[in-house]
Amino acid sequence: MKIHKSSDVQTSKIGKGTTIWQYCVVLSGAKIGKDCNICANCFIENDVEIGDKVTIKNGVSIFDSIHIQSNVLVGPNVTFTNDLYPRSMRGLKKSKKTYSRTTILEGASIGGGSTILPGIKIGRNAIIGAGSLVTKDIADNAIVFGESARLQRYLNKAEMETIQQQMAVAKRSERANALKEVKRLCKEFGFTAGMLKGALANGRKKK
Repeated sequence: MKIHKSSDVQTSKIGKGTTIWQYCVVLSGAKIGKDCNICANCFIENDVEIGDKVTIKNGVSIFDSIHIQSNVLVGPNVTFTNDLYPRSMRGLKKSKKTYSRTTILEGASIGGGSTILPGIKIGRNAIIGAGSLVTKDIADNAIVFGESARLQRYLNKAEMETIQQQMAVAKRSERANALKEVKRLCKEFGFTAGMLKGALANGRKKK
């Protein structure tokens, strides 16, 4: 995990391998997965969950009640909203407010400068074109763009196969990195392969 010294990161719920770059603010309730890349000048509020291997480009604010699953790309200056009828509450008695859940499903990509209204669900592997205004749910594998964003087409078979191949490569890479880490720890603590197998076997017997 790497956090730039200029960022104010208050949460401890950050996965291994995640990088948070300059001038970011992450509040204490946020949950961020493994191997994410949070670029400069981002704000992440409390009730936010971000999966593994998510890329969030510069200038993105992610407010309460926004959940982003794994392998999602959020382009630069994407605007997430969480309140259909926002008002300034300065000087007024505040009450606990609940927001509609916005969910970005696994593998989706949101083009730079897009605006996502509250309570939206963006489907798996969906692609949102740059500068789109998203006002309703987007289906899995859909390609949409425009203002308001309209369905243009679905991913074709070749595009789906490419995505599946990329996911398979990523999983193989993850397994290889895990194996390297096990070997490094064995070397560091003086374990042999036989000792490790014996410990695993004993653990299974105890269960």
